[in-house]
Amino acid sequence: MYDFGATAVRGAQESYIASANRLAERAVNARSEVREAYQRYRGQYDITRHYQTSVLPLRRTIQDQALLQYSGMLLDVTTLIVDARARILSNIQAIEAQRDFWIAATDLKAATVGGGFSGGNFGGEAAGGTPGTSLAVATPGG
Repeated sequence: MYDFGATAVRGAQESYIASANRLAERAVNARSEVREAYQRYRGQYDITRHYQTSVLPLRRTIQDQALLQYSGMLLDVTTLIVDARARILSNIQAIEAQRDFWIAATDLKAATVGGGFSGGNFGGEAAGGTPGTSLAVATPGG
């Protein structure tokens, strides 16, 4: 007979608590996405730096020494070609590592700003790289 609005107050309280719980869940998910994006970014940075500081200079030195040995008639031309091919493949891998680094940097920025980062994908393409999605696969000779 006398309704003082207790049910309406109770409904408003439950709605408020549900909204607060959704906000807390979104905050936890956002922190998780940023943490995951940063780990991917840092890993790609380390790989790219390793290629730039270790692998490529070592391949250059190996090819230079092979060329000297070829000039001294200590190696045949097939060994020289194999070393040149290995250096070219190292350069391709270094370029792909740098590409993955920039994609990870973009994903980190998107996750930090809020939105767009998808945990299993590199910038929208499959993490495993399906044929046709990679630039190296799509270009002739790649």
